[in-house]
Amino acid sequence: MGEDNTEHEKPQENVDENEQTVTPQEETHESLPNTAEPEEKPVVLPEPRQRKSIKQLIRTKKVIIPAAVVLLLAILMAVPITRYTILGLVFKQSLNVTVTDSKTGKPVTEATVTLAGTSSKTDKNGHVITPKVKLGSQTLTITKKYYKTTTGTVVVQLKQKKAAYKIEATGRQVTVVVKNKISTNGLENALVKSGESEARTDKTGTAVIVLPSGLATAKATLAADGYNTQDITLEVTETPSDKNAFTMTPAGKIYFLSKKSGKIDVVKTNLDGSERQTVLAGTGREEDRGTVLLASTDWKYLALEARREGNESAKAKLYLIDTSNDKLSTIDEGNATFEITGWSGHSFVYTVNRIGIANWQPKLQALKAFNAETQKLTTLDETSADGTGGYSYAFEQIGAVYAIDNLLVYSKAWVVSYYAANLSGGKQTTIISVQTDGKNKKILKNLEISGLNGGEANYLQSTLYEPKGIYYHWNFKDASLFYEYEDGAIKDAKDLTDEKFSQPYPTYLQSPNTKQTFWSEPRDGKNTLFIGNDEGEDEKEVASLSEYKQYGWYTDDYLLVSKNDSELYILSKNGLKDGQSPFKITDYHKPDRSYQGYGGGYGGF
Repeated sequence: MGEDNTEHEKPQENVDENEQTVTPQEETHESLPNTAEPEEKPVVLPEPRQRKSIKQLIRTKKVIIPAAVVLLLAILMAVPITRYTILGLVFKQSLNVTVTDSKTGKPVTEATVTLAGTSSKTDKNGHVITPKVKLGSQTLTITKKYYKTTTGTVVVQLKQKKAAYKIEATGRQVTVVVKNKISTNGLENALVKSGESEARTDKTGTAVIVLPSGLATAKATLAADGYNTQDITLEVTETPSDKNAFTMTPAGKIYFLSKKSGKIDVVKTNLDGSERQTVLAGTGREEDRGTVLLASTDWKYLALEARREGNESAKAKLYLIDTSNDKLSTIDEGNATFEITGWSGHSFVYTVNRIGIANWQPKLQALKAFNAETQKLTTLDETSADGTGGYSYAFEQIGAVYAIDNLLVYSKAWVVSYYAANLSGGKQTTIISVQTDGKNKKILKNLEISGLNGGEANYLQSTLYEPKGIYYHWNFKDASLFYEYEDGAIKDAKDLTDEKFSQPYPTYLQSPNTKQTFWSEPRDGKNTLFIGNDEGEDEKEVASLSEYKQYGWYTDDYLLVSKNDSELYILSKNGLKDGQSPFKITDYHKPDRSYQGYGGGYGGF
């Protein structure tokens, strides 16, 4: 066979990488001739491209499209302007703004800050945290009467941003000073308002209000939470002036008895003695000594004992006055006299001494509590009796009643006639506690009195030596024993002596929140006033004033004191500053009766 000189093109993908390929231009004469028939290699054609299925395309797009979105978001998030615009689609944030006067540098109060269409006002420090808005570039505007409007753009970021702005006044900046009339301390956060301009006082009681420069004076009002609103006149000057210094009186009413009209009236005034009003006019039948007005610790209710009708033999009644509407209602009445304990919370406690019941008959006395909120009258206890009449009798007597920690602690002691000692058998004097609603009644101590002879001692004495502690002295025949009430129980007080028992103890007046007490003690010849905790401890001297004594509290911040049993004053519980005196409220009428040991209400001193 002849040699086949036809050249066959080999597919490149089948070329051995280690095989040397020689082009025709590279042939040499030294090449040996091919004597053998060349080996024929198969021709390999490329595989035809296959079309992807729809599912494969979808899977591919699911990968490519999110990746593209992520890449795009990454690019956009790298730019602050677009970053917050994107985040604003999901997130919101507020702006922490402080506004000050460009001239004085003082906070601008009651300025309106509008961010993205939502408005709020700056406080006494010129500060406001705006409502939350979308992140990103937003328009912020600050407006206030007699100030130039300030408008700008702010970027609200994911983390709350602080922004400080100075605004320029267009009127006169008038400095106003406001103080508490009783304590004379600067009054913080009081609103000074004149026309459309307003400002709030800082912690020193100072405010700067901007007013038109063309005015000499301007009418204004002062308002503050817990204080009486009042009208004032401002001198329009940028120079500090005493004419622009004012005082505000804490809100509230003081109720007291007054004989100014010639009759004994129930009267009320503001704490500074202003706006005097007669709440209940006297009828002219009231007795000087027999007319008593006692206020609950929060001054929401008053108990009045008075004879308002009938002739001189008529008996006094107990009345309630609700100070929310000054409405008068009757607590109790009848052929009896009343021995007042006072208020325990909103329950008025008293003992009834019934007339017309003999010593040997039961129910001569009753202990009662009237709930001023529910108008419910509860008989807590009544006395027992024994005997046949004449000189042969024995009867129980309700002793001193103390209001301690929402409990009433009292005693029931037997009185046995001289000729009826035999009636003492099996009888006991008891110390009892009970709630004002009659629940949880307990006998704390029984004292046996059997075996008495005519004229032998049989009596129980008590004294409140601290706000929640009572000393008892039990005299029986020749025995003289001492006990102490503390923490709801009676225990022996072997170290107590007659001298310690008999010494005078202060009357601790409780604050409305029951966490503080107020009392007076004679020290170095002066009547010194103190406040302390609910146990009468951690005492703090309020004032050393020989002519004043404690009267009560008004809220938990102010103390009421009296002078000459006819003048009523008020002062801060923090005491008096150098040279300061208590602020006089009014003159008043006080009956010749005091309630030693009664700390649950006011008016008994």
